Amino acid sequence: MSIDITVRHMSINVATQDYARQKAEELMAEFELLEHVHVILDHQKHSTFTEVVALAKKHIAVDGSGSSDKIVVSMDKAFSKVEKQLRKVTDKIHDHKLEMKKKLKGKA
Repeated sequence: MSIDITVRHMSINVATQDYARQKAEELMAEFELLEHVHVILDHQKHSTFTEVVALAKKHIAVDGSGSSDKIVVSMDKAFSKVEKQLRKVTDKIHDHKLEMKKKLKGKA
């Protein structure tokens, strides 16, 4: 379980870096399948972009991005997109297992 934070074309303070790490840790705590979270913070022209790439077991890779004038808002957007996608993927995995168990019980 590792967290990487990459900053491009700007410098950020420790509080912003801690905020990104805290959001990634919350994501990893909520989804046990997660193995690696990479947060990319970028500044282009007059806005900031955040991209979050989450890698999980079973070859699951999810990414989300957000942009805004404020870096914290762009981080929140990106993390909410990743969380939504991870929730959808894990629901599919768990629902699939339940359906298979029901099918197996019906055959026996």
